[in-house]
Amino acid sequence: MKAWVCMALTGAIWLSSSGLGPGFADDKTPEISDAERVRQLATSRDKAVREQAASALGDRAIAGTVVLTDQDRKTLNQVVAAAIAAAASPRDRNESELQIQRLWSLAIPALLDGMDRNETFSFSTRMLTVMRDEAVVKAVIEKARTNKDPNRNGLYRFALGGMKGATRPRIAGRSGIDEAEADRLYRELIEPALETLP
Repeated sequence: MKAWVCMALTGAIWLSSSGLGPGFADDKTPEISDAERVRQLATSRDKAVREQAASALGDRAIAGTVVLTDQDRKTLNQVVAAAIAAAASPRDRNESELQIQRLWSLAIPALLDGMDRNETFSFSTRMLTVMRDEAVVKAVIEKARTNKDPNRNGLYRFALGGMKGATRPRIAGRSGIDEAEADRLYRELIEPALETLP
């Protein structure tokens, strides 16, 4: 009887530690912090790890639970800026687009900065158009209004004028804008802005 009990306990512990059954081993699995996910995103050579980190950070940003320090956000912006720059290469454009959509709202500050440079303007504008909501539209309008370079006035007008219609992100769990909301934002925000921008 004692031998049977010992074998049963050993089997239960094995199931627990292998992830096939409940037990203390699962409870001790450490939760990966958002700071660690940013580190993985910035330094891992494993594409799958980088993708998982971006997806997790984007999910948590959408849920409003992401916790990042100023340094984390600086690092994140650098990662996104590198992805935007890499999109200039047809070979890397697809991967850059998907990774930015995984990060979702966390990528927006770097995308807004990308509008300031001719070589990254087109890609950044396209991503912002796909990911747009009221806050993004207002941010682009503010950039256009505070722009000091007359040569860029037409670019910002072009960007805003193209923010029409529904969008369909390529990453599961990322919701694009529907036709009704797109029409509302264009009518209430973009059209009045275009009438007053230089």
